[in-house]
Parts: sequence; C-alpha cells; structure tokens
Amino acid sequence: AQFDATSAEIKPLDTYVESRRFLHAENDHVRAKFDSKTGRMTSLRYGDREMIHGMEGPGFNWYRSINNDTRDWMETPVEVKDFTYSLSPDGKSIKVVTDLEATVGSAKVPHKVVYTLYGNGIVDVDASFTPSEKSNLPRLALQTFLNPALENIEWYGRGPIENYQDRKNA
Repeated sequence: AQFDATSAEIKPLDTYVESRRFLHAENDHVRAKFDSKTGRMTSLRYGDREMIHGMEGPGFNWYRSINNDTRDWMETPVEVKDFTYSLSPDGKSIKVVTDLEATVGSAKVPHKVVYTLYGNGIVDVDASFTPSEKSNLPRLALQTFLNPALENIEWYGRGPIENYQDRKNA
C-alpha cells in the first residue's frame, strides 16, 4: 500500500543529533535524517519503508543536455555555508534550513533549501537559487532519487515528459 500523509494525525517530533553530523526527527509515524555536512535529507521513512534511495535526497542539479543546447557534464561540488534547524513551539514540525553554494565550472550558484517536516509525514521542500549573470546554466533544480519500489507517484508538473517554461505543452 502507498502512504497517504493527508489523513495522518500530526504528532510531535523527537529530535536528536548523531555524531555531531546527522539530525534526526521522528515519531511513531515518520523518521527523517538530514546530513549537516552535505545539507541533504538522506532518509525519509514511513513505518519500515524508506522513500529515498541511496541516501540521495534533494540535491543540486544543473545539467541537462538537449538537442539544441548540448553541454558536457562536469563535477559540481556543493559547499554547505550554513545548516540550522528549529522545532516549532508545539513540537509538531521542524524546519531545516541549508545555505549552500554549488560550483559549476567558474560559476558559483548560491542556493537555499528549506525543509519543513510535519508530524504527519508531509514534507515541504522550498528551494531558491541566486545564480550570477555569468552562470548561463540551462536549469537549476533539485534532484531526488526515490525508492525504486514506489509505484504510485504524483507529478505536479506538465508532462509526463521533460518540460520547460517556454514550452507549455508536453
């Protein structure tokens, strides 16, 4: 069965830090883990089912080679500038804020990813990018690797194929 967080009760989250690196937030319904060294969510579990594959939660992705704009892939280091978190006063949500900077060639791309995890298992991810004029990148996005066993995913973009702002059909 797939997971439906909208009907789950919002329960308080317990938090703790492991090895001065990994932030855990959990209750009997949901468990999440964040890596302060990479700024990424590395685990999201509902019951015994892991949602994130290979600890590859939302991470910076700029690369897209398309027929009319071919580019070579290059290594893209991402540096964590700041990693903070705060539990809501009622303990039913936690906000994790990561300030990051990706380096693509000679271009720096500062970006912020804000995760809000609610005690019912819903996760809001808000990303903002502030590239320089010279970055000239085809896209700025977050990429997540989901558990291959998941079969029922809702896509809120146009598609089912790739789509861009200037192409309103798919």
